Amino acid sequence: MKKQGKHIVNEDLLIRYLAAEATDEERLQVELWLGESEQNREIFTGYQLIFEESKALKLRNPSGADLAWTRFKEKIDSAEQPFTKRRPIKLWLSIAAGTLIFFSVSLLFYLREPAQHDFSGIVADNFSKADTTLVTTNQPKTDTLADGSLIALSKNSSLAYATGQYINKRDVTLKGEAFFNIVHDVNRPFRVKINDILVNVLGTSFNLKSIDNKTEIIVETGVVGITRNNKSIKLYGGEKLLVTPGDTSWRKEKKGSFDLNKYPGLVNAILKNPNKWPDLLKNYIPKNDTTTVDGKNRAVIWNIIHEIIREKITADGGVRSFRLNEHFLKVNDKQQPDVVFQRFKAKYIKEPGYTIYFGGSPKDGKGIYLNPDSL
Repeated sequence: MKKQGKHIVNEDLLIRYLAAEATDEERLQVELWLGESEQNREIFTGYQLIFEESKALKLRNPSGADLAWTRFKEKIDSAEQPFTKRRPIKLWLSIAAGTLIFFSVSLLFYLREPAQHDFSGIVADNFSKADTTLVTTNQPKTDTLADGSLIALSKNSSLAYATGQYINKRDVTLKGEAFFNIVHDVNRPFRVKINDILVNVLGTSFNLKSIDNKTEIIVETGVVGITRNNKSIKLYGGEKLLVTPGDTSWRKEKKGSFDLNKYPGLVNAILKNPNKWPDLLKNYIPKNDTTTVDGKNRAVIWNIIHEIIREKITADGGVRSFRLNEHFLKVNDKQQPDVVFQRFKAKYIKEPGYTIYFGGSPKDGKGIYLNPDSL
């Protein structure tokens, strides 16, 4: 059980969250917990690394994952547990290590369960007859299906499904290209028939494209199962697959990804311009991203704005603009007292000629320049 702040999460919930199997409420619970402290985010990062390594082990050698589980269980069953007095720091490290071992074992158990993501043997011969077809010509189109799943249909494409049966059987047939953001439902997989491929998902975001009988699958989040004849393969978030007629050696490619559920701004942008989704995804910078230069710059701007508000520097509590350099601090075009300026300068201005500017048109020069529309 992890409790840091008001929200509580446990290992089972973190596993479901990392595997894209959590409900909307559970995802919100984890994300609120993550937002409470840097310590929570560090804990989560550690679990995320374990999850990725465990998943890689399962993908590289499924029998090896089962063997590791068996050996670990045997050691636990046969190991003696002598009592020894420990120093507090060593005890704390042992607790932390024990937590990570427990989480790793839970992951091995979770990943070795075939029922969770077993898409093998699924065929498309029981699709209901379609009575609704979305069609695009020169303009893309977006739509929301009965379960709340979002579809962005590209130009010259079509999506067909049986309206009456959809709520029980989430089956659609695609021609052309579409971006999907599917509502999670472990009991009702979402299935897409495209060319001679069957795509199975539980709840995820992905893109499908058909070009001259070739099928391209790009997974942004979650797990997608690909089936053709008797061959099956799983794609995880950040993976891409191109299937060509007659090709039996399916080779996955890695690509960058992040959880679209955390970035509704990107989802809205894709839905408004579905034909431009690859560029939008490539160029999008999440509001809370601190892994890129732009993301780090945005974080600095936010920190200064929060300090200005916290110190009640402005009369109305709003920050429309500010400029901070080695000579002065102006907030909403009003120069601040030297004692206030020196405090901000000491914290944020690290070299001569450096300026942090928020508001209006971006200026040239060394430093950080951000338009309010970019926050």
